[in-house]
Amino acid sequence: MNLQIDVGNTRLKWRLVDDAADQATNVGGIEDFRSFIASDSFSASNLGNVYISSVANRRQVDSIKALLKDVGCNAVVHELVSVEHMGALRLTYEQPDTMGVDRALAMLAAFHEIQVASLGYAGVLVLDAGTALTADYVNQDGVHCDGYICAGLQMMRASLLNQTGDIHRGFDLGETASGKLSTLYCVEQGVKHAFVSTIKAFVARARAENYFVLVTGGDAGFIQQALDDEGLGYRQDLVLDGISLFISNQSI
Repeated sequence: MNLQIDVGNTRLKWRLVDDAADQATNVGGIEDFRSFIASDSFSASNLGNVYISSVANRRQVDSIKALLKDVGCNAVVHELVSVEHMGALRLTYEQPDTMGVDRALAMLAAFHEIQVASLGYAGVLVLDAGTALTADYVNQDGVHCDGYICAGLQMMRASLLNQTGDIHRGFDLGETASGKLSTLYCVEQGVKHAFVSTIKAFVARARAENYFVLVTGGDAGFIQQALDDEGLGYRQDLVLDGISLFISNQSI
């Protein structure tokens, strides 16, 4: 039995994996993870390996390790990093280990999907909408040929509020009962318009180049709703699926 953990900036995702089947994915914070490994669903003695993909601060990973140790887990912990050749995926960063491993793993899983499906696409666009929005294009040869990192929806809103002096006075009042315009309404409209316009530009390029589009991340649902006529694919566990593929290729 192995434990896969995707440590993001705002939440964790984890699942247990064995030869029979993957168990359901869990989502939450560090206290939710603590509760999970203390529950009857988790058996420290049956765990062989722990695989961690993290883009969070070091303290978060250290906390996870400490919690596992507290419940008597002696499994080998592997902290994954990006490398040039990740299975069928080839990264083109000059220093591949500087790429967030979650991006690389999501691309690996997405590329594997279009390979297996054999639907004739020229590549795949992976849109990961979390704290940051990343857009990565992988061609039919598995080469990461272009990529973008932008502020995510929540980060855009926070940046606007934190970098403008007087906007809070109107924003904190919330919506007006009369249905008239308010600062809150205008901020939400502006942020969402900028976010969706960016997404649409990425998707338009993908369509023009015959790339399949997969979305993942915490705000993937918002993207699907905003672009409901675009035929986007949604995969909740792309990073965790990428972990499975990566470790099978690397034999770790």
